[in-house]
Amino acid sequence: MALAALAVRLVFQGALGPNVPYAMFYPAVVAAAVTGGLYGGILAMALSLVFVHRLISPLYSEAQWIGLAIFLVTNSFIVGMAELLYRARGRLASAERTRQHELLPREFTEQTPSEPPPSTG
Repeated sequence: MALAALAVRLVFQGALGPNVPYAMFYPAVVAAAVTGGLYGGILAMALSLVFVHRLISPLYSEAQWIGLAIFLVTNSFIVGMAELLYRARGRLASAERTRQHELLPREFTEQTPSEPPPSTG
């Protein structure tokens, strides 16, 4: 995800220069966190920081440090919320498996005749 964001950012590098260095990386962090949970989001954040400060805009001014802090705080919140979503989806899937497992014996007993068939003989 972060690599795709880097590719898009580099396409616009001529027009943007060092301005708004993190803009393309927010969606990458969101997508990574929603699909990969906490570790996916943290990895995307870390890669984004490396890409931005190695290839786009090194940290020279106070404004760039403030931008970095905003990126970290905002994405930490995003990753935390995505982790909650990731865990909730896991609990939902587990509950659905449990429900399906509990339905099997009930379906079996409902399909089994309660009285033996009359014997002919």
